[in-house]
Amino acid sequence: MPTWLTTIFSVVIVLAIFLYFGLLIYQKIKQ
Repeated sequence: MPTWLTTIFSVVIVLAIFLYFGLLIYQKIKQ
């Protein structure tokens, strides 16, 4: 596995987690 592939994979996972929590907070604020 190339290094750049691992880096991109890590960034995508971190972004997905941030998006998930962002949506959760957004839903709570909207209510």
